[in-house]
Parts: sequence; C-alpha cells; structure tokens
Amino acid sequence: YFKDPALRKVQFEDIIIPAGDNQSINVRLYNHDNASHASRRKKKVLVYYHGGGWIIGSAKENHILTAQIAKESEYLVVSVDYRLAPEHVFPAAVNDAYAGLEWVIEHIGEYGGDPSFIILSGESAGGNLAAAVTSRHLINHARKHCAVHDEKDLIEGNTGLRECLTSSDRFRVVRGLWLIYPPLTETSFSQEALRYDKVNNMLSTDKMEWLRRIY
Repeated sequence: YFKDPALRKVQFEDIIIPAGDNQSINVRLYNHDNASHASRRKKKVLVYYHGGGWIIGSAKENHILTAQIAKESEYLVVSVDYRLAPEHVFPAAVNDAYAGLEWVIEHIGEYGGDPSFIILSGESAGGNLAAAVTSRHLINHARKHCAVHDEKDLIEGNTGLRECLTSSDRFRVVRGLWLIYPPLTETSFSQEALRYDKVNNMLSTDKMEWLRRIY
C-alpha cells in the first residue's frame, strides 16, 4: 500500500454511525480527491461489505482493496464494519449492513457524495449482505410507498408496483450491484458447482456448511 504513491493520496476517515439493535458500528469513508468540499462535484457512491464468512474481517483489514477501488473508480467508497458471528448471529450483520446504506442515503451528501447514485458491493459473505440489503431496501420501500403488505406481491410483481418503484427517487438511489463470488441462493451446498474439494481447496463444502451454521 505505502509503495504506491497514488494510493497514499486516497483520503479516508472512520465514522461511527448508529446501527441495528441500538448498536453503533464503524464505517470507513474513502475519497480519492484533494479538492475542497466547496469546489468538489458530487461523486457517485459505492457501499462495500467485506468478506470473511460472516465471522472474520473488517474495514481495516480490507483497507488496501477499498482504497484501490476508490482510486480506480473515482467513487466515494464507504466500507461498512458489520458485527460478526458467533458473538452476533443472524440477522445482526444484515441489520448493520442495512444501517450502513441508510446512513449513506441520509448523510453522504455532507461528504461530497451523491445520495441519488449508490452502488452496493461486496465479496463472498459481503456480496451476500449487499444482495440482502438490496432486497430489504426493496421490501421496505414497497411496503411504505407502494401499498404492498405481502412479500408475495413482490415475488409475483405487477405493473402498478413496478411503476411505483421505478418512479420513486428514494428507491432508485440504489443503481446497481457489484457482487464478487457471493453465496446467494444455495444453502445446502448440494449442487455440483458448489461441491468443493475437501482436501485441496481452502474453502471446502464442510467449511461452507460450518460457516452457515455459525452465522
């Protein structure tokens, strides 16, 4: 990291924000821009969730990667420190991850970010959280603004619901997902593509199942 002069120019700061279950968490904000707040054009925002099987990892440990993303993308990058299992089991991590998005929507403008253009991202377990946060954002917004009371309505969909969601500035702030090898739909690890070599690979099927149980 310190051998790359360009990365040293990426400014960052740690910010404590309110999170799920009346807790507080840290987010690390990255900005590859030395201009003053007054002269800075609003930047697009990427909210990042680190990997680690929901039990290890932190924004600090991911520092080089997220600084690199900020440098290469010219986005403001917000790396969210969510609570980890087994001390904090599901849904603690999802609650914290969602709190990170809510904080960005409400406050990123104060740091030169554009709250109307947010990308959610993460690798491995962090990719799972990014997808979960997107789903919760959709469900909460639909219930509040689109007269949806049953998740079945979201699954089946209808023209009125789609029009309600796509016309809402609040909902459309999440413009996309960048997910890096995320575990999403398969929880039994029975599919052929998910059958990891138990000897030669770092992450075996048994380890995946163990992480899921702990989480």
